[in-house]
Amino acid sequence: KLDEYMTTMRDVERRLARNGDNVCTPGDMAPPGPAPLPAKLDWPTQTSIFMDLMVLALSCDATRVITFMQSNGGRSSYPRCPWLGITDDHHVLAHHQGDAAKGANPAPIEHWQVEQSVAFIERLEAIDDVDGSLLDNSVVFFSSEIGDGDAHDQVDKPILIAGNAGGQLVTGQHLRLAEEPSQADLFITLLNALGCPVTSFGTAGRKPLAGLTV
Repeated sequence: KLDEYMTTMRDVERRLARNGDNVCTPGDMAPPGPAPLPAKLDWPTQTSIFMDLMVLALSCDATRVITFMQSNGGRSSYPRCPWLGITDDHHVLAHHQGDAAKGANPAPIEHWQVEQSVAFIERLEAIDDVDGSLLDNSVVFFSSEIGDGDAHDQVDKPILIAGNAGGQLVTGQHLRLAEEPSQADLFITLLNALGCPVTSFGTAGRKPLAGLTV
């Protein structure tokens, strides 16, 4: 177990070292002023390293809650995705205003984003934990900000839940709810499964959803 942890940590360190100078220097402490911004890691490398760090943090119990956004929302999201052959801004493509050519371009970006989350889930599944894998004792919530870019609504927004909170959640199912429940109701359900007996969430969450818990 220790070897697994240390090997993964060392791998992350090597990948960071291969992707630019990440060592603080006296110049880093200089007063604010006009200066070129440091080069960033490319998105795929940065995302993969973040995934590894999250798995490490969970596996050694450094934290039990992590929120991760693959890119900033709105106008500061992916400006381009050269690794996918896409040079347009993701935010502009998502709000394509009925342009069929533009409307087809967000799909490869979003497919890639889902692949990264699946890779994270698979890493959790590969780590042994008490009475199962680390994934078995966790809950992963994955979704987008909105359902449709043009409409800017929450209709038919896909949500993926992985892990079963130590046997509290029913897995291996696809639910399409007839009514339009609040996402906050889902958060009530997940919090209850994690041992937090809440009955409301914000102003919209009023009751847990049926069909998700054992």
